[in-house]
Amino acid sequence: MTRIVYVEVLDERSRLRERVRLERLPAVIGRGYDSDVILDDPYVSPSHLRILVDEQETLWAEDLQSLNGLHDVSQAAPVARLELRSGTRLRVGRTTLRILDSGHPIAATLADTRTAGAVRRQLLSSRVSIAVTLVALTLFTLLGFLGNHEKEGIAQSVTAGLLIVSALTVWAGCWSLANRLVSHRFNFVLHLGLAATGAVILLASSQLTEWLDFLLPAADGFSVIDATVALVVFGGQLYGHLLLVTSLTHQVLWRSAAAFTATIAGLIVLSVYAADDPSVSQLPFSATLKPLHPRLVRTISVDEFGAAASGLKERVDKVAREK
Repeated sequence: MTRIVYVEVLDERSRLRERVRLERLPAVIGRGYDSDVILDDPYVSPSHLRILVDEQETLWAEDLQSLNGLHDVSQAAPVARLELRSGTRLRVGRTTLRILDSGHPIAATLADTRTAGAVRRQLLSSRVSIAVTLVALTLFTLLGFLGNHEKEGIAQSVTAGLLIVSALTVWAGCWSLANRLVSHRFNFVLHLGLAATGAVILLASSQLTEWLDFLLPAADGFSVIDATVALVVFGGQLYGHLLLVTSLTHQVLWRSAAAFTATIAGLIVLSVYAADDPSVSQLPFSATLKPLHPRLVRTISVDEFGAAASGLKERVDKVAREK
């Protein structure tokens, strides 16, 4: 009788390994080469079971006196005959099968981020990831060089930048390992590019808020802005890494990243509130000075400095006499 049936072979995690289309029934499933569906399982008999349809259009799986029997996945004992519906799972040997009709509903199509637009394709490319990593190394090296007031060469600053990039590499390696376990691909360069992008944004944000806090000491809220940017970057990083690792929809990924980030933010707020001691007096503004590095300031001679100091003393004395 003509009826199209699909047999799906699943792995131990219920992921699809193989799909076979049966265009004629009855059909035999087993390990033998004369079977309609050949299973590579030493616990399956050469002719293990038969798929057939009766006069009432009911689909059945029938054991062919196999050694290890036919099992319904919901029952431990073997069965001689099992009624099949679209989506029914059964076990033969150590292999799980799923029987589907041609009209069985399928999951919604996922949006491919690598073909959704030119911008996304560029953001998820290896070239951009490598370029961002090099930018991060350059910025951290430059910051270490300008922020060091001791007489050290550029090699020490490069070493400091390499240490930070090494930490980013370890972070990307952990995500790549998870990527390998889930989808059998590493995507190490892409994970490293995401980590480097987050590091560059955090570096720029921290430098900007420190300078604003120095230039506007009476203003308040720069630390909150810095923390908010850090949380947003963390959520974006989490979303990007999960996007590479899993095949979940964008809505699920955004909600998961937002929920985890909100949890982290709540824990930070609770820790700050618990550590806040009203009995300890604090300055209303940051006491951290942010002077320019001496390499960026024009130097003057000792004589010029003495002349400037004398002029300043005369101005101070004049103001004192007027008062």
